[in-house]
Amino acid sequence: MTGARARRSGVQATVGMIVEGDAEFATFPRMHKEVAASLWPPIKAINLGGVGSDLEPQGIAARIVPKIIQLHVGKVERVVVCFDREQRDQCVVAFANAVTAAIHAKLREKGRPDLHFAVVIADRCFEAWLLAGAASLTANGSFKSLPSTVCFEGSMGERKRKGVLELNKALGRDYRMTTDGPKLFLEMDHVASADHGPGKRGSRSLRKLHKELGGRVPCDPPVNWRAREIDTLAVTRQ
Repeated sequence: MTGARARRSGVQATVGMIVEGDAEFATFPRMHKEVAASLWPPIKAINLGGVGSDLEPQGIAARIVPKIIQLHVGKVERVVVCFDREQRDQCVVAFANAVTAAIHAKLREKGRPDLHFAVVIADRCFEAWLLAGAASLTANGSFKSLPSTVCFEGSMGERKRKGVLELNKALGRDYRMTTDGPKLFLEMDHVASADHGPGKRGSRSLRKLHKELGGRVPCDPPVNWRAREIDTLAVTRQ
């Protein structure tokens, strides 16, 4: 028999993800397996092991494009590239657009302009997404106290540690990236955490991640959670 095997009705296509850190690599595939199999797609992830904050978009593209090609060869239908803004001065939208343009140029150079991908930049880091979930994490007992900062999106945080000290205080102990990161991300209310705007704690860049992964996220995981639809029609850019 020739040709690709048809996917069974109701089975989601695997999404390739290229991430830059251990916390993200440990977290995103678990969402489908442990929390929201019907709503969060199965993830095939590649960990870059860091993207230097001094690296220009062309240098980032040179590292990412071979991984995009690798994932497409592995039969994923689309790829989401996810990494941190870190301390870069350029705003997150302009930076994401610059990286996207550089990746397109590099794919054309490689003779693969047909490959589909999206770029999501955490503003400024993965830990900002955890702090966006502070209200639900405090309510469910994961946090000992609610952080005083209403919205951490784009902030460098205390001593410019990008949220680590704020997480230490919220947890009542030192934050452990590769164990606490996945656990908190799976436990938080993703609808509230992506509800951004004046006076809200939610993260615009987390909403962008939800959009690129299909627009449906779990609410109140992992116990007694229900699904809500994120309206992505008005969210065309990060």
